[in-house]
Amino acid sequence: MIKITNVNKTYPNGTQALRNLNLEIADGEFVFIVGPNGAGKTTLTKLLLREERPTSGKIEINGYDLTKIKEKKVPFFRRTLGFVFQDFRLFNNMTVFDNVAFAMHVVGEPSRVISKRVYKFLKLVNLEAQAHHYPMQLSGGEQRRVALARALVNNPQIVIADEPTSNSDPVMSVEMMELLKKINDLGKTVIVITHDIKMVQYYKKRVITISDGIIADDHRLGGESDEV
Repeated sequence: MIKITNVNKTYPNGTQALRNLNLEIADGEFVFIVGPNGAGKTTLTKLLLREERPTSGKIEINGYDLTKIKEKKVPFFRRTLGFVFQDFRLFNNMTVFDNVAFAMHVVGEPSRVISKRVYKFLKLVNLEAQAHHYPMQLSGGEQRRVALARALVNNPQIVIADEPTSNSDPVMSVEMMELLKKINDLGKTVIVITHDIKMVQYYKKRVITISDGIIADDHRLGGESDEV
């Protein structure tokens, strides 16, 4: 569960990125977050990851109050999230297997558990055969799938994908969205931040539009509006 209550975010230079934001995302939902550049999407993402703190208001995610959480607890909170970065952030000197395994090594999982889970998620994203390849030997679409497998390997409750179809051809875009849909069907909450309106319209999920730091619209395509 994500619950954002009366959140404001003003940066030291005076820029007010978010204004009195109120939002709830239930466990197991699939949500698109859309909006123009500068609307506040990046700031919202940083707040969800606890990379930034709100100026005021309250953010609760997976049982953690991010406005009160102690720094030593932040890594434990982040393990409940899986994040797919727009630029992938893969380690080019590591194999696909080691890139996916990295997050599990960080939390001290035993080798036998790591191997089993890494191959499970490489199979999910259809990359078992590339386990011992390096990122530079893969296509952009394959690198994106490695990033998705890495985001999933610690069994997060929420998966956040930042522009997962950017710079992709239509086939790769559909492939990535179908993987995210499959992950959602497994019970994970999936949040997709995107400019790809055609993809949003095709999948007919909940769409939250942010504009000038506020939620301008919140509705489910083909369903009732939750407009704010």
